[in-house]
Amino acid sequence: MHKLAKIHRFKHHEGQTLIYATIDELVSEDKFNQFRNANTGYLEVDIDFKDNRNISVEQRKKIYALLRDISRYNGHGVSRNKETLKNDYIVEKRIEPFSLSDTSVSNAREFISYLIELCFLYDIPFKNKGIHMTDDINRYLYLCLKFRKCAITGVPGEVHHIDTIGAGRDRRHVDHSQHRLVCLSREMHIKAHSMGWEEFAALHHIDGIRLTAEQVKGIKYK
Repeated sequence: MHKLAKIHRFKHHEGQTLIYATIDELVSEDKFNQFRNANTGYLEVDIDFKDNRNISVEQRKKIYALLRDISRYNGHGVSRNKETLKNDYIVEKRIEPFSLSDTSVSNAREFISYLIELCFLYDIPFKNKGIHMTDDINRYLYLCLKFRKCAITGVPGEVHHIDTIGAGRDRRHVDHSQHRLVCLSREMHIKAHSMGWEEFAALHHIDGIRLTAEQVKGIKYK
């Protein structure tokens, strides 16, 4: 059962968020009971918050800059790439068609990440540094780890453990999800060790991320 609801207010209570919502139609008790969890007695729902904020000027600039990078690579015009890649993205995400003039902030952020991942996948160079192109820094840092691209320079890189593992430990048996990771080129990796992470991170405005166990598998790192 899928229904559109409106949340009127919420409050926090004992580490939880209580919400008060209405559905603009009558739903019978029998219908609710049909979907009630027999073990817990609760109705379990997925909440997808609709983003009513329009795409920002900065996001639009990033999208067109990425499209120009892709156009330099494949020789197609920006307009052609825009329509083709938008359609591919729509099909992959199973969403409704959208316009770059008024799509939501959230969708623009997802589309930027989609274009960045495409550039990584086909080794398409960025005219500007990738870290300046992203709208989702954690997603960008994850993609850098996945494709072994330096998060700062964009050249081939290697995984750097910000939180020291310890001498003599076998990395194959380390839970990497418990450590902050970042992908750095060999040159940057050496600088990070020589300067110390805090100074290096402040200089390059970057930090590492902790991955889930599934994401660790995704970057194929042992």
